[in-house]
Amino acid sequence: MNQFARRHPFSGFLLFLLSFIIAIGLSVFPLSSSFSPYWPLWIVLVLIFWTVHLPMLIKPWMVWCLGIFIDVLFGGWLGVHALAFIIVYFFALKMSSAIKAFQFLSQMGRMLLLLSLYQMTLYLLQANSWLDILWFFPPIITSLIIWPCVFSILRHWAGKFYIHYL
Repeated sequence: MNQFARRHPFSGFLLFLLSFIIAIGLSVFPLSSSFSPYWPLWIVLVLIFWTVHLPMLIKPWMVWCLGIFIDVLFGGWLGVHALAFIIVYFFALKMSSAIKAFQFLSQMGRMLLLLSLYQMTLYLLQANSWLDILWFFPPIITSLIIWPCVFSILRHWAGKFYIHYL
């Protein structure tokens, strides 16, 4: 066991918390209006990673509180992100063994399903017009492109802190 993990028993939880703080920071990062529709769904990617790889660490009430916090942070309708996160959380739990067991392309297909489910939930709950559907796919595509990087980084750091997967 590495010495840092021995000295700090909550280092795994701190990594979990730090990954969400970084994802939230990246989500609120100011961008130009031309690039903002393409910005990845950072929080959803981190949520899916931890739900799939460490389901006993993340609980439904934590996901709900995260969603409420994001709603307050973004100034949206209260509960919209919370409901979208909960839906993604439960579907990710159901697909967790398939996501972990299958090859890269199969994993990407399931990620496409989860990210689309998140976007569709947000779209149905807060869309003002059919023109909003034009901004439905760009964040999904960029999130799929960066998923392997997010997955590798989080898996590397989880291994450093001896966070074992089920």
